[in-house]
Amino acid sequence: MAKYLYLASYTTEGLKGLLKDGGSKRKEDLGAAVKESIKYALLIGGGLCEFDNFNTFYKNIEYVANSLKQLGYNDDNVKILFYGGRSSNYPLIEEDVTRSNVIAELMFYERIIDPNDSLLIFRSGHGTIELVDEK
Repeated sequence: MAKYLYLASYTTEGLKGLLKDGGSKRKEDLGAAVKESIKYALLIGGGLCEFDNFNTFYKNIEYVANSLKQLGYNDDNVKILFYGGRSSNYPLIEEDVTRSNVIAELMFYERIIDPNDSLLIFRSGHGTIELVDEK
């Protein structure tokens, strides 16, 4: 499993620039002995509550999901979690973005991803910092 994780925040315009070139290079034919690499993506979006759940968060998720499809990602390998889960307003969403769902997805990827595979994690929304007093 890959040991590196890079998290970043981008505006929709920044995402367009980042994703337009595909972010990947052509792969050489390494022969049948090497397993074909699989591209996975976990897209996480939404605010902290229904009053903080802006449509722009969903639009960013939708844009990235469509871009990944154009870049050759298989729909079965792209998981989308969003605050509130699936609704008529958010048809791409698979599950609610809860702490337990995010942890379950990360544990799932830890089990299935091998060194040839890649995992993109994208987050669209706000976050908070919980300060813990030192004791």
